[in-house]
Amino acid sequence: AFTWIETENTEPNLTFASGVSAKGEKLVSLGYLGDIMNGPFLGFGIESEDTDMLRMSNGVCIKRSADIMERNLLRLFYEIEQGKAYEHRAGGDEEELG
Repeated sequence: AFTWIETENTEPNLTFASGVSAKGEKLVSLGYLGDIMNGPFLGFGIESEDTDMLRMSNGVCIKRSADIMERNLLRLFYEIEQGKAYEHRAGGDEEELG
């Protein structure tokens, strides 16, 4: 699922905590890419049924992937527990969060 970038890395990769270093003419990969570092919820933070979660301002998403994931999991668990569709009510503390 993840390929190594064949260019020089100028920024640290804190997400996957891995890297590639040169050892002579060979490349050595360090670290682990997988669910141990990322958790199984990566896919829940990419798309959302709620269009307000995907709004953009100046070409940047307003909500973080963690916010989208939290809403999607809340929706999923609510619908499993209650057996009916989840409808989010706007307002509350959500607007005050950074």
